[in-house]
Order: sequence, then structure tokens, then C-alpha cells
Amino acid sequence: MSSVRVRVLNNFDEFINMAECWNECISSWVPPNRAIFVTSEWLSTWWKQFGHGELFITCVELFGEPLAFAPLFIRRVCALGSNLISFIGTGISDYGEVAIKPGMEQVAVAALMRYLASHRYLWDVIEMRELSLTSRIPSLIKAWCEDEGRQFGIACHLSISEVCPVLKLPSSFEHLLSLVRGNLRSNLKRRERQLRKLFDVQVGVVVNEEQLNEVIEHMFNLHARRWRKRLQPGVFFLPSVQCFHRRFASLALKNGWLAMHFMKLNGTFAAVHYCLRFDSAVCYYGGGFAPEFGKYSIGTVLMGYAIKHAIESKALLFDFLRGCEQYKLLWGAKPTQNATLRLFQKGDARSLATMAMLRLVDRLNFIAKCAAQRIG
Repeated sequence: MSSVRVRVLNNFDEFINMAECWNECISSWVPPNRAIFVTSEWLSTWWKQFGHGELFITCVELFGEPLAFAPLFIRRVCALGSNLISFIGTGISDYGEVAIKPGMEQVAVAALMRYLASHRYLWDVIEMRELSLTSRIPSLIKAWCEDEGRQFGIACHLSISEVCPVLKLPSSFEHLLSLVRGNLRSNLKRRERQLRKLFDVQVGVVVNEEQLNEVIEHMFNLHARRWRKRLQPGVFFLPSVQCFHRRFASLALKNGWLAMHFMKLNGTFAAVHYCLRFDSAVCYYGGGFAPEFGKYSIGTVLMGYAIKHAIESKALLFDFLRGCEQYKLLWGAKPTQNATLRLFQKGDARSLATMAMLRLVDRLNFIAKCAAQRIG
């Protein structure tokens, strides 16, 4: 279609200037549990904290109106001297996304792929991590590679990655409890009675900046204590990651997207759950609890409060995000599969070497994760 064109943003200020339009489109095009990870606030905070290389934010437009956004950047893989295009947010985003106006997926993917093919001198591998398999995007990109990609020597490899358990919320917490297994229901009620009998229990949700500054530091500490006990670092281990979440949580609070729940026992922080609310979905990003109170199932009790709060605020989904731990499934969450899609150039030695390296890293990470689960 001659009326479709692709525009690339390489300038960060240009991206910031279109933030309002970007977020309006994201809110309309992307399911709410995935949309939070492609808001301009999430992406710009990530770029300020972790960004290196060159922005390659790709916009597909139809008659000058936005049709699709791909929040990409180019970085150099020094070991091979190759250029890798990835999603902004890779590593800490539970979903990656090419945001496309509903009903225009085929047109937008074709335009995007032709542009990437005609500019293949810029990249050796394009890596799109944590695409949801409930989206049409992976299958459309794969079909394009099998059809038109051959003339450019471009192929793709699709592999299953993480699982995100998603809970559809009923109209009331009592209804949810009637649906879960009896042992969770009875344990929840018993532990809550036990806690209130033994301790002065305070449960709350962060409502202002001062409170956030205190609670988030306790979350980092509780998270680290819990995972050190399992000989694992946890997702908030790096200072740079903590800095990112301090910045983003502050923005989320201002925008009404933060749902950070905490529990104090006798005035001491015992558990914190860090959730993000976007439109009709609540996403549980992480948290922690004091190991000495683990026998009281305080993580489960606080999770009950977080889910109840989501239901009462009219949320329709509670997404537990990456990781298929048993406690998520006990609440009735259904696993949804993510995938990693990589584009490479079949006749190029450096592209093939980069693909081999990335797949080796995947394998090593999988082995490390299995070993960690055995230790835990």
C-alpha cells in the first residue's frame, strides 16, 4: 500500500514528545496486562537507566496516522562485532510487544518486515523476547519470513520462553474463594485468624510518595532476604534494577498505576507485594516477605488482600507475570505462553554466529534456572 510508510525515531526527545499519542494508542491496541510494559513511562525509564546503543523506535503510519509501534533499539554485541536489535525493556519487561491497531495486523507486519529487510545492513539479528502467543504477531512475522523473507535471505526462529499465569477475576472475592481449592481457602482463613491473634496486624496500600519511598526499600530488603535463603539473587538484586523501579514506581503512583501492598506485624514490615494497575488489569511484578514469618503463610495472606483489592477496584484480570510457580496456579490462574522470535540472515556468517551465541545463552540460562529450582 503506497499510503503506508515507516518512520524511525532515533532521538529520545522525539519519542518523549509523542508520549501522549503513544500511550493513547497503546491503551487502545494492547491488552491491559501487557500494555503497562510498552507505555512511554516504562520505556523511557528503562532507556534512561539501561539504554546503550541507538534508539530504533519504528512507527508504521497509514495516511499519516499511527498504525503500529515497535519499541526497538540497536546495540553492539562486542564479542562478535554484530548488531542486535531488541525491544526496549528487554530483561525486566514481562511482555514484549509490537503494538498494532486491531484489524490492521497483516498490513502493519508486512510494512514493518519489508522495512527491516530493506535495512538489513543495520542488523545481524533481531530479537523479540516475551511476545505473547495469544497475539497474532509471532505467527504473522513467521508467515512473512516463510513467504517474502526468502528473497531477502531472512529467516526466523520461534522458541517457547516464559509462562505467565493469568487469573480472570469474578465479581467478588468471596466468589473467587468459592472457586479455589479447599486447602487454599481454609489455609487463608486460618492463617489470617492466627496472625490477628498473635500480632498487631496492619495491612495497607501505598498512597503517597513518602510512603512509597519507605515501603519500596523494605520490599527490596525482604525480597533479598527471601531469595538469599534459597541461594538465589532475586529479580531486584542489581542496584541498577532497584533504581529503575524506584523511578518507575514513582511515575506509576502519580499516574494511578501503582498498587503496592504491605503488611506490618507489631509495627515491623513483614511482607510487600508490588503490583501495577493498568486499565482493567493488575500485574503482580514481585515482592518479598520476612522468612521468620513464613510459617504463617504471610505471602499468601497478603496476596489475598492484593487480589481482593483488584476485584474491588473493578479489575478484570490479575496477571502473575513470568514464572509458573505453584502458588499462582492455586488461585486458579491459567498459564499463557510467551515466545522469543529471532530474525537472522541465512547467508551471513556473523548473523549465524550471533544466533548460535544467543541460543547457547538461552540454554545456559535454562540450566541455571532448573538448578536454582532444585536448590529452592
